[in-house]
Amino acid sequence: MEDLMTTAEQRFISTGRREASDSQLPLIVQKRQLEQSAEAISAKAAEAFKKTLVEELARAKGHKRKMVQR
Repeated sequence: MEDLMTTAEQRFISTGRREASDSQLPLIVQKRQLEQSAEAISAKAAEAFKKTLVEELARAKGHKRKMVQR
């Protein structure tokens, strides 16, 4: 059982996963792919957040102008 825990820990250190992968690729390649996927997801999330923030700021400015005109 100790060997299984050590293997799982080594796998986690090298790939970021505790479970075995079905992939036949070397662990370093799997880790690189996982990092690239995470970067792509982060970039999309950042872009969506930026777009939403710009829209909300524009909406807030419009609302503020309406209040000043009253």
